[in-house]
Amino acid sequence: MNNLVITIITLFGSCLLYSCAGEKPVVEEKIDEPELDKLVARVASVNKEANYVLIQRYGKLVVPEDSVLYTLGVDGHAASIKVTGERLGQFLAADIVSGELIVGDAVYLRNLEKKANTDSH
Repeated sequence: MNNLVITIITLFGSCLLYSCAGEKPVVEEKIDEPELDKLVARVASVNKEANYVLIQRYGKLVVPEDSVLYTLGVDGHAASIKVTGERLGQFLAADIVSGELIVGDAVYLRNLEKKANTDSH
């Protein structure tokens, strides 16, 4: 009786192992991670009357033409700025598009290049 039980368990176990071995390996679908906005500069000075700011860039900053940067302050205020192309060393001039700016606000660049390519297909 014991031999019969052991034989049945062995046969049943080998059937289970065989059925699992024939399946194709599971391939995880690669999900495109959203690209995070990049911290590129800080607000160095604000001229509200002339409606522009100077930003101090961190490293090399290549801003595509007609790109709008945005700023975030520590208290949660935000603004949009557009780089004018005027540069002096590590400082760039930018027009204030909207919002309030304070010296020291973080300046971010949103990379829309990858999204634009996927939307067109």
